[in-house]
Amino acid sequence: MQRAARKGGTALLLRWLAGRTGAAVLLVNRSGAAVSPPPLPLGSAERDLVLHGIREATARGLRSVTIDEQDLTGVVLPLDGPPGVHAPFLAAVVPRPMPPGLPVLLADAASGLSLCWQLECTRQQQRRLRDADARIREAVLHLLMNGQVTTARQVAGALRPALPDVVRMHVIEGPHTIRRAVAETWAKAVDRAWIVQ
Repeated sequence: MQRAARKGGTALLLRWLAGRTGAAVLLVNRSGAAVSPPPLPLGSAERDLVLHGIREATARGLRSVTIDEQDLTGVVLPLDGPPGVHAPFLAAVVPRPMPPGLPVLLADAASGLSLCWQLECTRQQQRRLRDADARIREAVLHLLMNGQVTTARQVAGALRPALPDVVRMHVIEGPHTIRRAVAETWAKAVDRAWIVQ
């Protein structure tokens, strides 16, 4: 389980669980939408069972729910997340009778999945912040090139370092793969460098 989590995050860990248990295993949000695509496709009966489990766990504040309906058994466990964030649920659906060790295995996997999910969310937020930073810097550059210095300073005020009084521009051209490394080198070498990638 730990090896799968380290190598491939939630997707590989879910595939490992599905292969180990024969269950349809997935991460779903409170509305029942898949957060991570299931390794095995779900039918409508499986989806309904997962939704029922999520509603029960949410309404009662339970740490796990096991539900039997018709010839299926569903197990739903909420994952841990940072305060103020609705973490997804780990859901597994198997034909009845349920394998005896399934709830314990899912409970063990929930902690690893929680960590993987939080790490993936953090990385996604970091990518969004980097993209927003790059777009703002590019907008400031366009404002400067169009002579709108006051507006450029106002927009740049949210970023660090502050836009210097005198700006000397250097354009560095190179392959996309090394741009970040070049930008980091310049930021370290030139005090108060204002870099636009």
